[in-house]
Amino acid sequence: MRRRLGGIVGWVLAGMLAAAPLAAGELYGSMLLTWQLFDMEGSRTDGLHQRYELGLDRALTDALDLDLRLRVEQDDSGATILGNHREASFRRLDPQVRLTWARPTLLLTGESHWIEAKSRSEQGAGAFTLRQHDDRLRFTLDWTPVELPLFSFEAGRNRNRVTAFDTDVTEEWLNGHVGYEWEGLSVAAMGRLATLSDPGHGFESRSRNLGGQLGWAESFAADRLTLNANAYAGRTRFEDRLLGAAAAGVPHPVRIFGVLVGHDATPQDHFDEPLVGNFLLRDGNLDKPAGVSLGPEAATNLTLAVDLGQVQPVDELRVVARDPLGQLVTTGGAVEWLLWTSADGRLWTPMNGAVTRYEPGRGYWSVTFPRQQARWLQIVTFFVNQVPTELTEVQAFNHIQAGGTEPDIRVMDSWGGGGGFSWRPVSRLGLSWQGAIAELKDTSELRPEGRNRDRHHEAAFEWQTTARSVLTVTRTDLQSRTRYRGREITTEHLSWRGAWRVTVNENLSAVFEGERSRYETDEETTTTERLFVHGMGRIFPGLEILLDAGQQRQEFGRDDLRVTSPILVASVRADLTRTLRLTLLGSVREDQYSGRPGGPPLPRDHREDRWTADLTWQPGPQLLAGVMLGRASTSGSSTPLQSYRLLWSPWRGGALRLDARYDEDVDPALDRRSRRLQVGPRWQLNERAVLGCHYYLMETSVLGFGQTQQSLRATFSLNF
Repeated sequence: MRRRLGGIVGWVLAGMLAAAPLAAGELYGSMLLTWQLFDMEGSRTDGLHQRYELGLDRALTDALDLDLRLRVEQDDSGATILGNHREASFRRLDPQVRLTWARPTLLLTGESHWIEAKSRSEQGAGAFTLRQHDDRLRFTLDWTPVELPLFSFEAGRNRNRVTAFDTDVTEEWLNGHVGYEWEGLSVAAMGRLATLSDPGHGFESRSRNLGGQLGWAESFAADRLTLNANAYAGRTRFEDRLLGAAAAGVPHPVRIFGVLVGHDATPQDHFDEPLVGNFLLRDGNLDKPAGVSLGPEAATNLTLAVDLGQVQPVDELRVVARDPLGQLVTTGGAVEWLLWTSADGRLWTPMNGAVTRYEPGRGYWSVTFPRQQARWLQIVTFFVNQVPTELTEVQAFNHIQAGGTEPDIRVMDSWGGGGGFSWRPVSRLGLSWQGAIAELKDTSELRPEGRNRDRHHEAAFEWQTTARSVLTVTRTDLQSRTRYRGREITTEHLSWRGAWRVTVNENLSAVFEGERSRYETDEETTTTERLFVHGMGRIFPGLEILLDAGQQRQEFGRDDLRVTSPILVASVRADLTRTLRLTLLGSVREDQYSGRPGGPPLPRDHREDRWTADLTWQPGPQLLAGVMLGRASTSGSSTPLQSYRLLWSPWRGGALRLDARYDEDVDPALDRRSRRLQVGPRWQLNERAVLGCHYYLMETSVLGFGQTQQSLRATFSLNF
């Protein structure tokens, strides 16, 4: 009866929305009805999902704007698990209010967001109920006067409660920032107060941060000489309290300076598939998608590289996920993250011991690992999620074990600075140097003092040898000294890189690159040598060839182990006709091991080959068809790769569209395989109504152990 009544209320609400007067476009809304089925080896769920949304965006005055939004969701489904049937229901109420007051130099916003959700599962005489409550409040102020200091302020509170999971997490914060720029000089001061309370894990943590930055940059001699300098200092004070009798690990946030994103089947380096920076993955907004998909249609081998700015202790990375509408994703699927570390962000080493789990109540993957003293970390996942998923943020943490009856007070002092110049004495010659120092001190009454000092120097020489060639030589020196728990760790990374770029014309160019680097720790010395050539040739406008070929040689001094790796990556793009394009990709990498006679047993030589041929036919905007065939091989195994895709709109305007895809991929090094089939017809009934269907089948396997899951969704949506 309740389900039937809920559906009737939904239809009445939809009718009211469709008949509502759309005065000046202030009122908007949507209705989404979905019948869905999910099946995964012994577990089957099916039922009707309803979502209704009504919003009002009204200008109260010339400066004041009001945005009201109400979302209601209901899901009634039955589940069969190993032959046992149970009924399940889910209801969610999601109202939001936002006020904005805007003037030319002043912007004030206040917003409130509540989420009330209830899930109930019944089987026979037993029942299980789960309730979720989210309360979010946020206020911001931005003042941008002309020729005066800029000021911003933010205050907020989030509380997340989930019964049955013993989750009750409250976050409160106050942020302030003042900045001023004048004649190349920039000055900034910032402060933050934050409280994190988590009774479920037995702790409360309060933090207070104060900091300042100073920068200067200026050009002279008609921009031939540029000088720059910067300095910063900050202090963060943590106060951790236990809320129970047992000791608890308290997550202290670690600042992230940069996040790089890409898709690379060979994450040892990214010279063939360079990563791209994504600021939105570290902007602090956990609900706004950052343009990085991990849903059913996403590419495999998603790679996230994190730059912490300097060597810091870290033992957890979190990858926050939301659906395309900014709501929590309730499942992490088959996604598992593998961990890599690097001394310079160029060459990566896999690390064992990383564990992945998904937190459905808070919407993030947690990747925990033994504590690392590192600047660069990288996580890679071969699989994707089976539900629409968008990444919104990457976070780093270092857990501190709190215990005892007294508060655990920890103070972190950081300071540093740097400077440099770039000078072009003549038009064909350029010199540059940049240096920086960063220090971090960690003090606590309960633990030994920790200290880290990083020094970074980079000098570069550029000479335009001819009108069509440029020679560049770069020397980089990274030194780090860390004292942690009474132990001192020293590392140094010194590298020389040279590159000669020759451009014959716009259709033919090449780069000859050489590099030698040495990475030293207290226990190991690793020497790396690389010789590569990168070429581009455009035979005619419809045929382009890219080539990366060379050899990398690494020597590990402690084990007297040498690894020689010939590497070849090539691609060919050919427009066979005006509507037919062929793309060929191929890569070969072989690791050859050698060492002293009588030494420890050598690893077996390892080779990975991967090639694909992709043919795409697009006779017009209404039809696109493609097929990709290939093969991935490693020592002792070979697996075919294939992908097929069809996008077809029978009539102009795209009212009816069919999207069908099948792909098969493999990671031969770790024996991970993925097969995906997607079929999605879509009919645009009119400018407001859409009828669609989506079938999804995914098979995954790791080391021969696999699982199969499939889903079917039939959807009717109405928007105004």
